[in-house]
Amino acid sequence: MAEGGGMQPIWAFGLMTGTVLDGNIDVAMLRTDGEQITDFGAWRLSPYPPGLLDLLERAMAEARAWNFEGPEPAIFAEASEAVTRAQAAAVRDLAESAGPGLARIGIVGFQGQTMLHRAPEPGRIGATRQLGDGALMANLLGVPVAWDFRTQDVAAGGQGAPLSAIYHKALLDMAGAGPDTAVLNLGGVANVTARAGEGVVAFDTGPANAPINDFVRAAGHGPMDRDGALALSGQVDEGRLARLLSHPWLIRPFPKSLDRFSFTASMAEGMPLADGAATLTAFTAGAVGKALDLLPMRPERLVVCGGGRRNPAIMAALAARAGVQVLPAEAMGWRGDAIEAECFAFLAARVLRGLPISFPSTTGVPRPMTGGRISYPRPATERAAPRFEGLETWPTADIVEAVLEGQSAAISAVRAAAPGLTRAIEAGADRLRTGGRIVVLGAGTSGRIAVQDLVELRPTFAWPADRSIPLIAGGEGALISAREGAEDAGPEAIAALDAVGVGPNDLVIGVAASGGTPFTLVGLHHARAKGALTVALYNSPGAPMALAADHPILIDTGAEVIAGSTRMKAGTAQKAALNALSTGIMVRLGYVHRGKMVQMRPTNVKLRHRAEEMVADLAGISAARAAEALDLADGRITVAVVMVARGLDRATAESLLARHDGVLAAALGERA
Repeated sequence: MAEGGGMQPIWAFGLMTGTVLDGNIDVAMLRTDGEQITDFGAWRLSPYPPGLLDLLERAMAEARAWNFEGPEPAIFAEASEAVTRAQAAAVRDLAESAGPGLARIGIVGFQGQTMLHRAPEPGRIGATRQLGDGALMANLLGVPVAWDFRTQDVAAGGQGAPLSAIYHKALLDMAGAGPDTAVLNLGGVANVTARAGEGVVAFDTGPANAPINDFVRAAGHGPMDRDGALALSGQVDEGRLARLLSHPWLIRPFPKSLDRFSFTASMAEGMPLADGAATLTAFTAGAVGKALDLLPMRPERLVVCGGGRRNPAIMAALAARAGVQVLPAEAMGWRGDAIEAECFAFLAARVLRGLPISFPSTTGVPRPMTGGRISYPRPATERAAPRFEGLETWPTADIVEAVLEGQSAAISAVRAAAPGLTRAIEAGADRLRTGGRIVVLGAGTSGRIAVQDLVELRPTFAWPADRSIPLIAGGEGALISAREGAEDAGPEAIAALDAVGVGPNDLVIGVAASGGTPFTLVGLHHARAKGALTVALYNSPGAPMALAADHPILIDTGAEVIAGSTRMKAGTAQKAALNALSTGIMVRLGYVHRGKMVQMRPTNVKLRHRAEEMVADLAGISAARAAEALDLADGRITVAVVMVARGLDRATAESLLARHDGVLAAALGERA
């Protein structure tokens, strides 16, 4: 988790299915960092698949009978899976038909289907139950999923609702709206968000569409009072309305919340259909008026979102009975049908960053609180490939062939990542020209591979030891002895990075097959927050490391021949990618000339012969003269070549190279 700063805006998808069970899944996408909205993506109302509405209606009926007493109804498990699969399909359809594709989704916000909600009372905390399985959705989509948004709030004594306030505030901020404007959401229940100083207050105002819909449905006139036609043709029973509006809950101080069935269609029991619809509609509006009276500053206008804004009878009643100017969300340039889904996309980004989603002034929690939990897809490297079941019974030759086939596939996966590697090489070389260091982060196999690549830069390119920082979970001992438990120690990565003073001049490369190893993930987030340029190499689609680095590079190697053994395909791919990354950077920095590693230091007999051959070839001189030049240059190949080719003494050759950042081609005048 990014814990505050350091995250760039991501595409977040949000999902919402209201308690009125209108037969649609609301799905919308935003580009956001959880504080600001940088782009509004596509949105859609996706119809429930066949049978889901009936299943949810039965589950909701059993939820009311259960009322948080005793074991949960058995139907919850069936309904939870059905909701999850249906909503995952809605995300997939929108992402692939009108969005950026699943691979570019940063996170999905999955509210689930609320079954029952009980507000807290003195001496008793509240309770809430939403159906949905975020872990299942993450695996279905291969994308991280934020879900279970309300449980922590309720456990801390909060109302658990409404959670939309922080998103409504973001919309009001974008519109430049002042304290005279508030937001009213009309779903099954109505809630209001209003400014209060620098923050907001929010609470449920009373029922909205739910009692009206239930009353009309019970009379056999369809699922709702479409276009408010019944209410507009009926007469309000003012005496009954006055009694309803005297309910003590309506003047109870906020924060406060309701269940969808706290106020029911029985309020219009015995009334003619049109008159009952008119009276229930007037009650919704009158309750909103009472709620506005509770606010520190009564707003002059309400921006209305949710399905109720499309009911002309409700909108007219609000203006007449709540004493306020009423505008549909579209008048502000907002997408009225998408706002609730957008809200959960926004909240998901906040959960990812560890930002608060509920506040004392919105749900009554004792302090601003984070909430929700995140489920990540099961790493592809952990999956078992059915093809290799029974591998131990195969002939040895077939085992060898299977392993080698996997190695070839690993290289193909790296080739597919070439564009990302190219961008990382160019950015890394630019950063290191300022004198920064290369820091590698990893744990287990990935850490050992990363450290090996970094260590090899010194003998190959004479890359300075003080500019090479290997950090592996468990310390240096983990290089020769497996310390797999150390990978979970995220705080150790922060401490290690702080100990070496990682900062804006540095390049930090994190490597993890799963893409979620805490040591590497937390370290990347921390290094990025410190201003370092960060690169993430990982092998599992949908992994959290995709959001942790400036340059996330997925090398999708899929399942291993032996499930979970990432020393195989994933390890080979990591080594090849690191070879490309570090070699490319060294080439861009001028450590290679005409395909030769001219910064190498000849520290043994073999390397001395290699150095003499390089000087002879590059300067066009004999081996004997090349040996003499190397002696005069103190073994430095580039200095020896410049001395001979330009006819300079050692000091002048060194000065010329320094003016050209050590790049031999530039010092020789071969390029600017």
